[in-house]
Amino acid sequence: MIRVLIADDHALMRDGLKAMLGRAKDIEVVGEARDGLEAVEEALNLAPDVVLMDLMMPDVNGIKAAEQIHALTTDIKVLFVSGHADELVLRQALKTGAHGYLVKTANPMELPLAIRAVHRGEMYFSPEVFSVLSEELAR
Repeated sequence: MIRVLIADDHALMRDGLKAMLGRAKDIEVVGEARDGLEAVEEALNLAPDVVLMDLMMPDVNGIKAAEQIHALTTDIKVLFVSGHADELVLRQALKTGAHGYLVKTANPMELPLAIRAVHRGEMYFSPEVFSVLSEELAR
């Protein structure tokens, strides 16, 4: 069973992600966080396999939270889930040691696939994100 923590400041988004993951028999949502500070605390308390992390959250944003989590443990993988897919944000997210980046406009079927890939230690990027990264590498 893959243990997942959902970190997003919007309750509607957390509930939607939880509902989508409820259909996956191999994924269990073990907790939720409303901001980056709570995400770090819950990650340390619950020891999930994967944290689904929003980028833009109050107090401590997702980038800082991911950096803090990875500074404390390398056992927890971070998969960013965000509405932003611009080059600067992607670069910042990848520098945290995150294992993936899924845009919020992704097909819902992508979510469990991304979580499974990240759990296996693979990197996972939405097609939109991959095209931005490819353009940057081509320069």
